[in-house]
Amino acid sequence: MKYLILAVAVILLLIAPASHAADKDKNVILDKVNLEEIIEEKMVYVSVPSLNIRAGAGTQYETRDTVPADYPLRVLTEKDGWYKVALENNNTGWAYKSMVTDAVPSSIKVNELEKELDARSIELEQTKKQLQIQLSLDAKLAAQSEKARMELKEIKNQNESLKRTGHIKSTVVGIAILLLGWLGGFFTGFFKRQAEDKRFLKMMIEANTIKNSLKTK
Repeated sequence: MKYLILAVAVILLLIAPASHAADKDKNVILDKVNLEEIIEEKMVYVSVPSLNIRAGAGTQYETRDTVPADYPLRVLTEKDGWYKVALENNNTGWAYKSMVTDAVPSSIKVNELEKELDARSIELEQTKKQLQIQLSLDAKLAAQSEKARMELKEIKNQNESLKRTGHIKSTVVGIAILLLGWLGGFFTGFFKRQAEDKRFLKMMIEANTIKNSLKTK
């Protein structure tokens, strides 16, 4: 029992310094968090002719970069009236809070409007080109439609002409057939009469011959 109590006392002595060190580190972290206020990221803009971006939150720190008026900065944290900011090239540093503003500068608004205007102009040009292409296609289709209509009209005229020609041909053929029939009938009757006349003449000759023969007797 005596040794057990001694062992517990030794363990407690070993644990106590480590626990104290952990609490100390925790307090240091909390102090740091309190010093650097974590805020929601936002955009601010330089409100002075030029602004030094420093390595820390104070003028005693070296200047890392210098940015001109209206330059956009992305705020990461805040400490003692200074913003920790990110530049457009993703470099970070500290900017004095009173030398930046949340208001979007007119120059940036103008640039944004110009960019939007340029984009709209490009869209307008593309729309005009598409419209011109569509109008060209419509014109081609209209020309093809007119050509097809004229060809159809010509075909109809040719059909009408063929119908009239066919009708004339049929009429001529009919007349020719009638004429041939009439001529056939005429010549048939003519030759028939000729044959009858010849037969009658022969009969008359024979009768005269017999008559003369009888008179001679």
